[in-house]
Amino acid sequence: MNDAWGSIFLKKNPISRWRVYSYVILAVVLLFQLSSWFKLPMFLDCYYHLSVMRGFNDAGGWVGTAFWENAPIGRPHLYPPLYHFVELLFFKAGLDPISIARLFDCLIYPLFLSVVWHVLKNLYSLRLAFFSLFFLVSSYTLYLALLNNTPFSLAFIFGFLAFYNLK
Repeated sequence: MNDAWGSIFLKKNPISRWRVYSYVILAVVLLFQLSSWFKLPMFLDCYYHLSVMRGFNDAGGWVGTAFWENAPIGRPHLYPPLYHFVELLFFKAGLDPISIARLFDCLIYPLFLSVVWHVLKNLYSLRLAFFSLFFLVSSYTLYLALLNNTPFSLAFIFGFLAFYNLK
């Protein structure tokens, strides 16, 4: 009788409550981000990156200098071009620049949170990943920093994934 009750009520792989709580937090964050679509972009940094993306589009590919600044020779770019090429893919697909900025500002925060949660869940435990996610979500300055510095946030995400693959 113990085996029958144990197989019914005590499954080998039950869904952890920490996983469910984490999914709820991530879903609420994504819902809030989507509901603030028309408020985005919030910062001026995205317009610089959009102008770099437009410069790459006008030049027909990557150029090492921002030729529209410091005429006549231009200024070297501050960032590696990965972020601008990803923006350029969306631009070539037909999205307008403001929609591209909104899309990246809308998705970078939930993407960052889900990557951090995934790495901590797999390396340590679901409970630690949940509480880390909970405390990360409670920091409004982190939210603003991630939105203001989207290329750095993307690099930070790749850093977490590199740490995960190294570990």
